[in-house]
Amino acid sequence: GVHRRSASPPCRQRSPPRDPALPDMALQKRKAVAANAGRVFKRSRAAKAEEEAEMEPEAEQEAEQEEQEEQVEEEETVESKEEELEAARRKELKATPMDGVKRIAQDLGVEAKNKSDLVEAILRQEAEARAAARAHEARLREVVVRKKEELEALALPDLRARCAEAGIKGMLTKQARVELLLK
Repeated sequence: GVHRRSASPPCRQRSPPRDPALPDMALQKRKAVAANAGRVFKRSRAAKAEEEAEMEPEAEQEAEQEEQEEQVEEEETVESKEEELEAARRKELKATPMDGVKRIAQDLGVEAKNKSDLVEAILRQEAEARAAARAHEARLREVVVRKKEELEALALPDLRARCAEAGIKGMLTKQARVELLLK
């Protein structure tokens, strides 16, 4: 035995006849899946929006609380620095001869009979001057913040016009324009 192959071509398996409605059914199935997914995601978006709406008051309260804590910490820091500065200045003034203390007191417009009263009056006057300077800086910061908010609220064409009036040229972002106008 030798096996001989037949001269007929190899058999091909036939695919089943195609149903002409098959592509339409696949398309409908895809649309149905997309619609269902859309409903699911819309529900989750709505649920997230509700959760965020509930969380907003809490987040605002937390932000306000943090801001208050920062202000308290800043005040405590200012107070501690003021105390340290006053203690160092008191020591310095006590070590200064009476003539020097009298000269400083005279420059500040302070009058007293003895050295310790002069020192206390000088310290009080200097503390008031530092407090006034801090208040002035705070007012300036407030004005700058207000001006920055005003500029940021402007539409870009209005901001461009303001920049042109100020001599600022070039293709700049809105934030860059605001920063340059504040300077």
